[in-house]
Amino acid sequence: MPNPDHAQVIRRYATWEVLPRLRTRAEKKPITPAARRHVADQVKQATAFLDWLADRDHTLATCGQTGIDAWHAEHNEYARNTIRSFLQWCSASKLTRPFRLPPVQVSRATPSAWS
Repeated sequence: MPNPDHAQVIRRYATWEVLPRLRTRAEKKPITPAARRHVADQVKQATAFLDWLADRDHTLATCGQTGIDAWHAEHNEYARNTIRSFLQWCSASKLTRPFRLPPVQVSRATPSAWS
């Protein structure tokens, strides 16, 4: 990551949020490739979010509800759901202004009709 501030935030997030959850899960059962991909995607989306903010001349400190709403409007359901953990961690760590996350939307395939 070219931005050292972003790298530090991502390192903190991975160290204090992502890895402890992964280790706790690994104590109960082996980590599946899907679980590994999911946590990797969480870090990728967090990185993409920081880049997205920087492209708009914003930082985590200046990000508030408007920024969260704009991110959600511009990204697909997978990106929105994958970024939740990072945004919640940022809020709990007081890295952002207060905001509310939109509710999670879960898409389910319509059952196919048997003929």
